[in-house]
Amino acid sequence: MKIEFLGHGIFEEQDNTVGNYLHKSFKDKNFDTFKCFVAYTTLSGLSIFMDELEKVKHKYKKIEFYLGVDDKGTSREALLELLEKEIDTYIYYNPTKRTRAIYHPKLYIFNGEKANRILIGSSNLTRPGLFNNVETSLAIDFVSGNFQGEKLKRQIDEYFFNFLDKSNQNIKKLDSHLIKYLSENGLILDEKRIYESEEEIEKSNIKDDEGNDLFTAVEASYVDLENLENIDSKTETKNYQSKIILNDYYFSMWKINFERFKIFKEKHESVTIPKDYINRSLYTWYLTQKVLYREERIPEEHLEKLLKSGFNFESAHNIRFDKIWEESYLELKEYFIKHKNSDFPRKKDSKDPLYKLSNFVAMQRHYKKYNDNRMNEYKIKKLEEIDFSWELGYKRNSQISKDDDQWFKNLTIYSAFKKKYNREPKQKINTDEYKIARWRNDQTVNRKRGLLSQDRIELLESENIIWDLEEHEFKIKLKKLIDYKNEFGNFNVPLSYKTDGIALGNFVYSLKNRGTRKEYKEILEKNGMDGIILRSEVDKKDKKYRKLTLVWKNNFEKLKALKKKGENINQINQDYKEDKNFGAWVSSQKRRYTFDNLNDEQIQLLENLGLKLSKENSTEEKWNLFYDLLCEYKISNGNCRVTKSFDKELYTWSASQRRAKRIKTLMPEKIAKLEEIEFEWELTLAPNKKNVL
Repeated sequence: MKIEFLGHGIFEEQDNTVGNYLHKSFKDKNFDTFKCFVAYTTLSGLSIFMDELEKVKHKYKKIEFYLGVDDKGTSREALLELLEKEIDTYIYYNPTKRTRAIYHPKLYIFNGEKANRILIGSSNLTRPGLFNNVETSLAIDFVSGNFQGEKLKRQIDEYFFNFLDKSNQNIKKLDSHLIKYLSENGLILDEKRIYESEEEIEKSNIKDDEGNDLFTAVEASYVDLENLENIDSKTETKNYQSKIILNDYYFSMWKINFERFKIFKEKHESVTIPKDYINRSLYTWYLTQKVLYREERIPEEHLEKLLKSGFNFESAHNIRFDKIWEESYLELKEYFIKHKNSDFPRKKDSKDPLYKLSNFVAMQRHYKKYNDNRMNEYKIKKLEEIDFSWELGYKRNSQISKDDDQWFKNLTIYSAFKKKYNREPKQKINTDEYKIARWRNDQTVNRKRGLLSQDRIELLESENIIWDLEEHEFKIKLKKLIDYKNEFGNFNVPLSYKTDGIALGNFVYSLKNRGTRKEYKEILEKNGMDGIILRSEVDKKDKKYRKLTLVWKNNFEKLKALKKKGENINQINQDYKEDKNFGAWVSSQKRRYTFDNLNDEQIQLLENLGLKLSKENSTEEKWNLFYDLLCEYKISNGNCRVTKSFDKELYTWSASQRRAKRIKTLMPEKIAKLEEIEFEWELTLAPNKKNVL
């Protein structure tokens, strides 16, 4: 850990200021997250690093300002600037007058995968506060993994936890309405008025009895923003080396602390020592065992004793979950003592005070059933002490609720997939991950509709679910696109250009020909890219004039090569053994021709190659064509509820299948095929709540 003292205002020239550090930190590529908690903010202060902030705001994972408006120290211009630049900003204000508990922190935090920096002291986010006033601060740099540094980060996060999760009742997201209310209530002023009020209270000289000045007026030094580079604030990213020394003193104290740990476990029925435990030396010993275990330096005889005692070696991130588990377990134990069993009934109403406990019971069975590592021997033993039934299942009117059981089973499968591949499953037909990808998509849709309970949202977020895959992939591609611009000076990416497995050329082609979301178009244009169109503009274009995609061209060239080799291209279909995806593409060209969905250039190329295209199909072929279309719709939308506005013919065909089944004229094999893709035979106005608590 490296700590630097930052001070200014006493000497005429001082480069070691918070202003210099902020400016340089935004240029440091080791950081990708910024949070600040500041009492007073002005545009003159923000301007120190606003250009750098603009450059990194799309690269950073998170940028958040938590600002105060007490004593009229924050200017209207500063808030308007943050709002205009679309920087996530939150205002804290406590209106109480009795205590005058004003918001007064000055804390700036930079984090990255390898490096971290915390600036803390007396400097507000104003030009004088960053350069001219007599201010003192500390710059704390540490690499990720440093014990004291990680502890400091954790303590800050715990102190501001209800700011960070936005649960504090006095935290409000900055928008134009809030700025209006703050102005009308005199809580913020124009920047000019702030500095005018400071000039009005300019201090006059104090003289002694003989008329001599007791204090000498010293003008603040001039700040040249061009010279902000004059500071060595480079971060260190070397690997952290443990400072724990296993000497004779350590071994002698280990025996004492281990006995204390056993007493704690017996008294509190827990192996998790809280950070606020009265015996700080025992808590430090507890954390030390975890660090040594993680570094594979723990003595074998110590490890054996700790394992036998049920010591939990999980990371610090999981300590909180252990504590929650213990609390839920104790609640279940009280139920056991009262009712002589632990068969806790399933609660379906999320407002029920016992709803969370019923979820806890459900999850324990699933963790055990599917060998999830969250169900360890210690937990199994504790649950069996209260006659916990692992096979009971969830009951509703004495019947097992299959929906709940299946949801938790799918969650376990999804969790295992994420841990194995470190990515979201993809909805590719004929792959092992198709079903779980489809289930995951259902959760995102239900969340958007407000049909997914908070408990299930939290469980999915604990697995790091990406709710909006399109947005996630856009951010990744945007970063690569900006890197390309920085390297080559333009956005003219060749169609075949790829980087790190990303088809960047195809991405640019898509933006200019297939369109994108409005918000993505605005972001790209702010970064200097032009020629982008909206999806809504594409929909208005005549299908006949749409350009060929790179995928289509590549598949056509493959078909051309097969024809050249002498293969009968008219016999290639979705059952093509050499490449089923390619076979499906060939079949789709025939189907698209049938429904007038190929442009003139595509038709000309395919017919010249000798591929037979016909709009006359048998009844069976037409049924299969519509079925394939419905499968494509299901992959894109997660259900088979085709709307008339999407495709009138497919909508009519779907309705005819429901009617045919109702009057018993639909063949069993067709019913089976439709049920394989979860076709709904009865549609109601209410949304499908199958996977909703």
